[in-house]
This record gives sequence, C-alpha cells and structure tokens, in this order.
Amino acid sequence: MRTLWNVGRRMRNASSVNEDRESSPRWILKFAKKVCPDSVPVERIIRDVSEDRDDMDRPFSMVEFSLALLSCNNSAPGMDRIKFNLLKNLPDVAKRRLLNLFNQFLDNNIIPDDWRQVRVIAIQKPGKPASDHNSYRPIAMLSCLRKLLEKMILFRLDKWVESNGMLSDTQFGFQIGKGTNDCLALLTSEIQLAFAQKQQMGSVFLDIKGAFDSVCVDVLSDKLHGSGLSPILNNFLYNLLFEKQMSFTHGDLTVSRISYMGLPQGSCLSPLLYNFYVRDIDDCLMENCTLRQLADDCVVSITGSIAVDLQGPLQDTLDNLSTWALKLGIEFSPEKTEMVVFSKKHKPARFPLHLMGKTITHSMSSQYLGVWFDSKCTWGNHIVYLIQKCQKRINFMRTITGTWWGAHPEDLIRLYQTTILSVLEYGSFCFQSAAKTHLLKLQRVQYRCLRIALGCMNSTHTMSLEVLAGVQPLTDRFAELSFRFLIRCEVVNPLVIENFEKLLEQNPQTRFMSVYYWYMTLEVSPSPVNTNRDNFSNFDSCSVDLDLSMKDEITGIPESFRSVCIPQIFASKFGHVSGDRQFFTDGSKTDDSSGFGVYNEFHSATYMLQKPCSVYIAELAAIYYTLEYIRTLPPEHYFIFTDSLSSLEAVRSMKPMKHSAYFLNGIRQVLSALSKRSYIITIAWVPSHCLIPGNEKADSLAKVGASGGDIYERQIAFDDFFALARQETLISWQHKWRDGEMGRWLHSIIPQVSKKPWFKGLDLSRDFIRVMCRLMSNHYLLNAHTFRIGLSESNLCVCGEAYQDIEHVVWGCNEYREVRSELREILRVRGKQQKPVREVLAGLDLEYMNLIYQFLKRVDVRV
Repeated sequence: MRTLWNVGRRMRNASSVNEDRESSPRWILKFAKKVCPDSVPVERIIRDVSEDRDDMDRPFSMVEFSLALLSCNNSAPGMDRIKFNLLKNLPDVAKRRLLNLFNQFLDNNIIPDDWRQVRVIAIQKPGKPASDHNSYRPIAMLSCLRKLLEKMILFRLDKWVESNGMLSDTQFGFQIGKGTNDCLALLTSEIQLAFAQKQQMGSVFLDIKGAFDSVCVDVLSDKLHGSGLSPILNNFLYNLLFEKQMSFTHGDLTVSRISYMGLPQGSCLSPLLYNFYVRDIDDCLMENCTLRQLADDCVVSITGSIAVDLQGPLQDTLDNLSTWALKLGIEFSPEKTEMVVFSKKHKPARFPLHLMGKTITHSMSSQYLGVWFDSKCTWGNHIVYLIQKCQKRINFMRTITGTWWGAHPEDLIRLYQTTILSVLEYGSFCFQSAAKTHLLKLQRVQYRCLRIALGCMNSTHTMSLEVLAGVQPLTDRFAELSFRFLIRCEVVNPLVIENFEKLLEQNPQTRFMSVYYWYMTLEVSPSPVNTNRDNFSNFDSCSVDLDLSMKDEITGIPESFRSVCIPQIFASKFGHVSGDRQFFTDGSKTDDSSGFGVYNEFHSATYMLQKPCSVYIAELAAIYYTLEYIRTLPPEHYFIFTDSLSSLEAVRSMKPMKHSAYFLNGIRQVLSALSKRSYIITIAWVPSHCLIPGNEKADSLAKVGASGGDIYERQIAFDDFFALARQETLISWQHKWRDGEMGRWLHSIIPQVSKKPWFKGLDLSRDFIRVMCRLMSNHYLLNAHTFRIGLSESNLCVCGEAYQDIEHVVWGCNEYREVRSELREILRVRGKQQKPVREVLAGLDLEYMNLIYQFLKRVDVRV
C-alpha cells in the first residue's frame, strides 16, 4: 500500500507534465505503467489515486477550470483590474499554471492579500430617499481571479448540497430548476384553493434587513462542518470570507473599513451559502403554516375559516422566527413587514400580529417578488403598476421614431419585445385569469407600441397590427408561457400541479382553471430529468475532432454550381477514407413525426423517434446511434458526416446545461469512452442537398424513418413539449384571425398568421414598410378611408370621378396619367402585367411593390 501511495503522490505532484490527470486518462495509464512494478495492477493504482482523498478535497481539474471560465461573464474587475477577458485569452500553459496555483491555495489554506481588497459600489434602490443609508445596496467588486476560483468551488458545493438534500424545500432562490415563477405560482394557487374552499388565507410578507450582510461567518462555518463538509474546503471558505478590507469611494473621498461579518454581494458563492445558512427556517413553522422564500423574500401563510384559526399559528410562527433569527444574527424589519388576508368575503378577518415586539401593518395589497397581490386577487393594482412601469419605455420608443422617420420597424419590434413585452409577461401565470377589462389595458399597451413601430394609423384594427408585426396577441402569449410553466412543473415543481388537481375537485368553474383545462388537452408526459448544474463536467473536448472546414471552403459558390463543385470538394478532402469508416447521418421531420437515418457502406439504419421531437433532436439521435454502433467495431479512425451545424456546436460546447439533454449527454459519454479505448472520432459538417452520395442516402433513410420506421427509445425532456404549447397558441391565434369581423382586407392579403413580420430579413427602408403596412391594412390617408373615420367630408377623389382609394390612385386617376404611363412602360420592359394593388401585396412581389411606392412618391400622394 505504501508503494501505491507514493505512486499516487508522484502522479499528483508531477510538475513536468502539463496535462491534467482527470482530463488525460491516457497519460495516467502511461505514467502508472512506467513507475509501477509489474506485479501491481494498473487499474488498482488509478482507483486508489482517485479515492485516496475526499471528493471535495481533490485538486481541481482543467475541465472544471474551463467550465468555470466559460460560465463567467465579463463582469467588472476588482482592485487588481484583471478582467475575465484577459483570463479567457491566456495561453494553455498559463491556464495550467494558474490552475496549479489555485490547487496550492486550497491545499495550504492561502488567501492572497489582494483577494481581501474589496471595492464597494453603493447602488441606490429605486424609489428610496437618497439621504437614507438604508436606501443603498452595496455591490462588492471582487478580484476576477478570486471569482474564478469561487465559481469552481460553487460547482462542487452545488453538487454536494443537492446530492445530500441539504437545502429547504421551501427555498426557491438560486437553485437549479427553481425560480420566482415557482414561488409566485404556488402562492397564487394556494390563494385560489382557499377561495375555492370558501376560506381565508392570511399571509405575512417578511422583510429581512441586509440578509447577506447579517451572515455570521463563524456560525456558517460551524453549520458546514456539522453537515459533513470536508475540513480543507471548510477552512478555506472560512479564511476566504472572514476578513474583508472594504474600500468605499464617493467623489474624492475614500473610506476604508475591515469587516468580519457578512457575505459579499458580488460573490457567486453568497446565494448558495446564504440558502444553506437559513436552511433550518422550516423548523419555525407551526402546523398548517406554509413558507415560500426566494433568497431573503419570504411569505408565511395559513388557511382558515375564522380569525382565530389564522392568528394563533401565525403569531406562534412569528415568535419562533424571532428567536431563530436572534441566534443567527438575522434581523427582521417589522416596519416593512406586511400582512394581507386573502378573502372573497365582504368583511375579511382582521387581527393583530406582532414581530419582535412591534405590530405588523395590515394591508389590502402587498408587492411580492415584483407582483402586487391584492386581498381579492383582482390584480387591478398590478395592472396599473405594469402600465406605469411601461410608460417611460413607450415614451422612449416615441423619441426615436416618427411617422416618416426614425428607427427601423424590425429594430423597434425587437425593442418592444425586450423592454416592454418582457415586463408585461413577468408573473403572467398569476394574473392571466384577471377580468377582461384589466387585460384589455395591457393589450392596449401592445397596440400602442406596434403602431409606433409600424407607423400605422390609430384607426388600424388591433389584430391587423399584430399580424403585420408578427407579434402574438397578449392573451395567447400569456397562455403559451403558462403552458410552458406547467409542463416544467410536471418534473420540477409538482406541487403546482397538485394544487390544480385539488382545485379541479373544489371549484372547477373558476377562471383560474381555464388555462389548466387547456393544458390538460396537450397530453404532456415528460421523463424525469437531472437538474444538476454539472451535467457535462466529465467531458473532454479533446476526445473528438470536429471538422467544420467545408463551411469555409464552399463560401461564395453560386447556388447553381453547388451540386457540381461541392461533391468534388468533398471527394478531395475525404476521398482517402475507406467506405467502411465513413458514416453519414441525417434527421428528418414531417408534420406528424420525426426520424433519423444512418448510412454506411456495410451498415444502414432508419428509426422513428417518439413525439414530440424536433429535427435537432433527430440529428443528435443519429450521431448517438452511430457512436454506439462504432463501439462494436475495432478501434480505428472513424468519420461521421452530418449536415446539422447546430448539433456539432452543441457537442463542441463545454458549457454546463440547465438540464440534461438525453442524446447530447450520451454522445459526450460515448466519445469519452471511445477515446480511452484508442478510437479516433472525427465528426465533420457537410452541406445538405448538394449531391454528396452518402448524405443523400442518409437523407432518404431519415425520411423513411420519419414516415414509419421502428421506434428508437429515448427520454423525453420537458422542454421537448414546449413546441406543443407554441403550436396550440398559434392555432388559437389563427382561429381568431380567421373568424374575426375586422381586418378582412388584410386577411385576404395575409391569411396565415406568423410570429415573423412580413418584412423580416428584407433590406427595406422604414418609410417603405410604413407605406406598405398602411396599404395592406387598408387604413391610409386617402379620402376613401378618412371619410369612414370622419376626417374628410367626401370619399371622392380630387378628379371627382371615383372613390379615392389606392386602386384608383395607382391605376385610374387622370391626374397622374403621365407618371402612370411611365410605370406601365417599366412593367412592360420587365415582363410584368398590370395587377390590382391587393394582388401585388398578397404575392409579396417586392419589385412590383417598390414600383408602386416610387409612383406614390412621384405623384406626391401621402398615404
């Protein structure tokens, strides 16, 4: 055993080898065979080396280093001014040296003095007075080197905490697969369940003063030690967090202080450590009380019929919380803590509650996680809050555009979706069941923004605006988001589904249940997924050769020559590879199903995939099947050819995923296993439909599989069902557009709705798009329309012969016959015939549309 230990120590400390031991298994085998006697099995040495230290204490690998560096954004640097962009561009030798330095710090419990230097930036909280020191949130500007090591530690702590179930089930903040929507949905569904049972629900919205700043590092260290965290890592964390030399700057004044309390606001470790610090808060709850917390935002609730049923348990819980907080050094703010009794009764229960010796304010509404909850859940206060919040953003859109000038409509629509629609969408699962009069106020915000973006008249029908801009109706968008959330809850947060099932028994007629009834028709049944943040940490990108060279070589080849030139380029690059080592893969999707095909000179396969399935999943399935087949062949250099660029990028990416992707995870595992067995795998991209023989045969096999091949078993992730939600809401939008009474002119031009505007990707000016949108909607500044809305006294043209509509102006009015003759001559030269304007618009003939636009400009007719 002593020999084995010495071999392990030499393997860990060998400074002459730059490769990391975990990410280079071949080097470990080679080194072990060199230094070990023949009588000692190599497999035993490797097992002992990997198990001689606790998993939390083992040295960090280059894979962990790379994952942490990739996941770091280019955030502001600390006092040393070193940025993440600099670290990402370091050469490999410098990265390995930095990794070795980090491992030495961890082993010897060393914290560089520069890492204790913290520059604090105070950010004023919105709506708070500038003169009050409590109105500012301190942000710690830490060294990027320190944050990089913290990110590596975070991955391990996350895995340790999740695998041992050490966090409270009531905590939804900073946990994988959980978030604000889960917290809000549970609170809303519990309120609706209380209403259905004709009961009242009392909720106390707690406010914690300086949650991160109140953490006692000594108590935190004792808790980590008591839970079984390794002493080496625990001591390092204690040393890292205990002393902070904080520098506050305001103008020319700089003040320095040393702090021994709290967790820094800029550290990625702080949220997880805080969650661990308060993990025993559930012990304070009395029977029938529930707690929903997202970091330091907490709400304690209980359901009952009369005031006594609510007051007693809530008061006992608050007393327990006060005692618990005193032990941890946490302080609640009774002044900011509010109580709301949710009830449909005319006179809801009112009773006093005390926290830390002070009376809690009784309110009719309270804001929790950015959503205003009123006592009867009418959502009127929240709707008003959203409109006020969006008003400044709408005014900004107005300042950068006008009717005939300004930003491009495509940019304005994107601006609306990112800055305004995102505000309206947040928390929509809660208030999507509000009264139609309330939702109409939000819909008007969308109509106003789309009119600004497209330059349409105020009289334009609202649904026409959405069809022209490719923006879903707000109610359908809320429904889609609710569907997606419920699909995710099937796996991640089943408590929400359980509350809906109880509501189904208690009061199935409530408006809140409408979205759930619709959701039940989707028949969603996802497989359980692993939400571990470290899904692909064991994958070494060096175990596969990804060849994208053909992408550059075929650039610039005209479409008419691609089928001639590209097969020759492929033959010159890969003609030396024998047919038994070439595998072509492809995925295909029909209206109802998806499948994949694999072609090799001596083997071919075709399979259908379970619904729902995208082409991307089918492409990954084909690669995974091929790798599994290669496993049965002798070790050689094999080539896999695919026309899916997204699949190659996904395989190459080393970023951790939010949830496990079945085939992608399998591909990485098989590649790592084949690499250890001396296989060489090259996955190369080839263009599709360019008459490359193998690719064409794989494409044919994929189509056969999609139309009726054998089923290829797989796990179905919950996000695979998101396409069903998108499809259902798109169908709903289409039915509204088809069956509506308004906008029939535009319906004859654009009968099919789409989430993309008709001008998407086209190089068109704003004024051209504005004019065409007005012509398509049949709302423009000609007498035929202005008379309908009472802006002109007559609908006749100035020539007095007919209605002044666009058809008469372009093809009939004698006032413009000279310019019209030139237009007809241009059409004759270009081989085009005279067409009705509506027919030109429906065909989206841009050349013809531009001639009409130029005609209107020349005759100086503004529409």
